[in-house]
Amino acid sequence: MSEELYVRRASGLIKEIGPFTVMSIGVSYVICDGFYYFMVQAPYQFPGVNILLSMGIAGIMLSLVALAELFLTVAMPRAGGEYIHISRVIHPVLGYFTSWQVWQGNTFITAVVACTTTAFFGQLFHVIGMITGSNWWISLGKSLAVPLSNPTFYIGFAILVLIICWILLLVGIRAYKWWINILFIIPLIGGIVTLATDAYLCYAGVDAIQRGWDATFGAGAWNEIVTVANKNGWAEYVAGAPGWPGAWSMDATMASLVSSGYAWWGIGMANYVAGEVKEPSKAFGIGIPSAIAIIGAYYLIGAALLFQVYGSFISMYDYVVLGGYTDQLAINPGLTPTFSLFTYGPILSSNPIVGLIVAFTAALWMFNDIPIFPLVSSRIMFAMAFDRMLPEKFASVNRFGSPSWSINICMIVIILGVFLTWWNPWFLGMICFAGVFWRYFWSSWACAIMPYSRPDLFERGYTWKIAGFPVASIIGLASAFFTAWLMFPVMMWIVSDWSYIWWNVFWWMFSLMLFIAFYAYNEKRGIKLSELYQTIPPA
Repeated sequence: MSEELYVRRASGLIKEIGPFTVMSIGVSYVICDGFYYFMVQAPYQFPGVNILLSMGIAGIMLSLVALAELFLTVAMPRAGGEYIHISRVIHPVLGYFTSWQVWQGNTFITAVVACTTTAFFGQLFHVIGMITGSNWWISLGKSLAVPLSNPTFYIGFAILVLIICWILLLVGIRAYKWWINILFIIPLIGGIVTLATDAYLCYAGVDAIQRGWDATFGAGAWNEIVTVANKNGWAEYVAGAPGWPGAWSMDATMASLVSSGYAWWGIGMANYVAGEVKEPSKAFGIGIPSAIAIIGAYYLIGAALLFQVYGSFISMYDYVVLGGYTDQLAINPGLTPTFSLFTYGPILSSNPIVGLIVAFTAALWMFNDIPIFPLVSSRIMFAMAFDRMLPEKFASVNRFGSPSWSINICMIVIILGVFLTWWNPWFLGMICFAGVFWRYFWSSWACAIMPYSRPDLFERGYTWKIAGFPVASIIGLASAFFTAWLMFPVMMWIVSDWSYIWWNVFWWMFSLMLFIAFYAYNEKRGIKLSELYQTIPPA
């Protein structure tokens, strides 16, 4: 009977994904601009932050959410992620609302990542130019790594990256899994080299780093940053607390949790393609915990090593570049502050091959994220359309088993988002995380109550119990606690600016009006959505 309620009797999606791809999607989705870009800029955005503590707390919070999603996904292994989970366990309108917030978050954040990817490729090209002595490569690198130097070229490169990923998405999950696995393995190896380089820098000490920085960017480059920062009020800006490993502020650290949460966002994103996963119980049971372990090690080791050895210099560099004082630099090129820049900067002149690997690794971590974001957004649209809650055309698949109509509309919106990113990347980055946060909040609740509100679904997944109490509820309650706590800083961040408020009001009302319109339309056609939402879609 449930099959008659849906668009067709089978999803049309191809089951090709195993544990390794679940893990690679999670790690590739997460290790991106949140770590390489926003983390090292946090001392400017949140003066006095203890970034190691902030990243650690955020990691615990988002890992618990990933485990809650794991229980839900194994019980309901279908495309669409939280749309299926929340609509079946709590209420359809809540699942619909939440998924539209996730859709806009994932869709527009793809544009942000495309632009940050452009900046990282710019740093890579700049490194190639410095190694080879080619002014052409240096000029190309600065055109991308310093966006204001050539906006048209910068935006054009970002759109080119998006078009490449668009093609990858359309050729089907069978080819996609090989692409994403390769794009995970290569930067993972390069990431080990990156962390080893940071460990060497920590061993060598700040004096060696200063000499290496000057050797790479020019004699006096290090002191130039310090001089320009102090000349323009850096000391007053940080107010005696430049951040860990120096004096730091708990208030700044707590304020930064939204940014650090963004860096951890997406461990369990493979659940959106659960309908394309072979043996979901095994694949997610292995893939998600493995992803948490790899991301945690990479983030915490990297943050500890880099900030420990650089001290206040990262904060000073951020202040100069992000504060708009690069016109006072005569020696430094004024490159965007990134984790990779601070890693390869001191060693590029003495060990150019390692410097090149570090820069190339960062660019790949950025690039491999882009094909995953629209994978998520397109499966949300597919799942809604399969439930007849969007035009049914979005549930159609091409000859490769990809929901091509959903992919196409997502990519068009993403390309438009590139221009919004140019306006304010921090706006889109954080406001999109705020939208996606609803997924974490309600998924935690769904996991906690599923054994009691939908025991029929609970019995399909992990039914483990401790002292007679479902482990799913324990994980869900713990996740619900942390997400409820983090919800308030997220909401405070939203109300800090009217543009953020109106953005959210638009998407909230958009999702509500669509839900009412399609619900009424389907009821008029005689399709009982109240019955549909008591079942899960056919595989």
